[in-house]
Amino acid sequence: ADVYVQGQDRFGAAVGFVVRVQQAAEPGGIAITHSVRWQLAKSLAAVFSRVDGVSLKGIDEPIELWMWSRPAAVLDMPTKETVAEPPQRVESRSSVRAPEAPSIVVLPFDNMSGDPAADSIADGIVEEITSTLSRIRDFTVIARNSAYAFKGRAVDVRDIARELGVRYVLEGSLRKAGERIRVTAQLIDAATGAHLWADRYDGVIGNLFDFEDEIATRVAGSLRPSIWDAEIALARRKRPENLVAYDLVVRAMPHLWAHRQDDNSEAIRLLDAAMRLDPSYARAPAFGAWARAQHVAYNWTPDLDKTRAEGDRLIEQAAPAAGDDPTALAALSTAATLLFADLDRARMFVERALALDANNAWAWTRRGFLDVYSGEPERAIESFERAIRLSPLDPFSFNAFIGMGLARFAAGDPAEAVTWAQRALGEKVGMVWAYRDLAAFRGSAGDIAGAREALARFVATRPDLTVGEVGDALRFIEPKTLQ
Repeated sequence: ADVYVQGQDRFGAAVGFVVRVQQAAEPGGIAITHSVRWQLAKSLAAVFSRVDGVSLKGIDEPIELWMWSRPAAVLDMPTKETVAEPPQRVESRSSVRAPEAPSIVVLPFDNMSGDPAADSIADGIVEEITSTLSRIRDFTVIARNSAYAFKGRAVDVRDIARELGVRYVLEGSLRKAGERIRVTAQLIDAATGAHLWADRYDGVIGNLFDFEDEIATRVAGSLRPSIWDAEIALARRKRPENLVAYDLVVRAMPHLWAHRQDDNSEAIRLLDAAMRLDPSYARAPAFGAWARAQHVAYNWTPDLDKTRAEGDRLIEQAAPAAGDDPTALAALSTAATLLFADLDRARMFVERALALDANNAWAWTRRGFLDVYSGEPERAIESFERAIRLSPLDPFSFNAFIGMGLARFAAGDPAEAVTWAQRALGEKVGMVWAYRDLAAFRGSAGDIAGAREALARFVATRPDLTVGEVGDALRFIEPKTLQ
């Protein structure tokens, strides 16, 4: 809409619309539209609550607005400070009860198109997202029927979280113009009101079912690392005396991802502590076996036999209880591979993980490694590509880059393998063991000087390391590729 300027005055349809929007706010409050809220910083957007069905003069259809009301505690204090910036809601963060394990509700998406027929499309997308997320055992998903109790209601996400006992809320909207559809979604931390993630998806009605599947898959892949990041930050804020086994496992995860010797040792310490607190929590020994497998495969231990024995004990402890946890199964697949080159057992673990959760990027990465270790590089490339596509923001995606490099190397393309290895090293600063792979890739590509430089960086941390020890640690790789 046009805005006309005359001196200090502003005229036009846009100005009239803004005035009517603000008139809908409570005295001292603020009213904005959905499009304005999306452009605000996360912390500021979080203080506005959605109000549906607001009728404005000159507007044919009721519209959605977002409202901020001044808390009663500041209504009588019109100071410069309180007027200059909307204060945060007066509400204790601890008032939202959150369970130990992460949980999420997918709220009904808003139909912003004005076409009642689009309601069924929005409902179908929400149902598909809920179904897809429910197969991820890393967090609990509230049933669709409970979520739909909030359809059409203007309720603060913190109130929803309190009523349903969840920590995270996924909300979104749908717009339809002819055959085209646009869906937006955002993840909110209900305890703080902070926006953790947001994205937009465009499609057409002609392939609606494929579009629903694509959205559900991409949302699931994006939410997993976003929620883990939030959970790690939450666990780090807890006082030591309040930690439980789940918190210790969450704290260990970034140390596992770091792929540095000191960090891996810290992960082992935290996971051992988790096992002492709760011996029945399968993810702790599964991750503990994984951490010891990294100690072996990356030449971080002088006693391979002892570390393998510890890992074997933890695999046996975790396996019976990890049957319905895809993440634990992926960790066990890693351990069985790196510790004992037991590719058959490792494949059993990873195929079970993918049967439970086909969108588990970690499991696809592990299957990729199993394929390349078994001499099937082309199939491995497909698995790694799927892992990267499923979770492009995953903090562990550099591992898939390393896998892609190894697969390209096994397929006879060492130059491309160098590119992938360098990408992984660029993303994971401080990772040293991957220079071992880079040295082999560069040497095969004819870059002898580059190979020597990479090898020197690898052995700098273990100057006494022998070729035999490296070969023993990599016994799981198919002989032709290893040589």
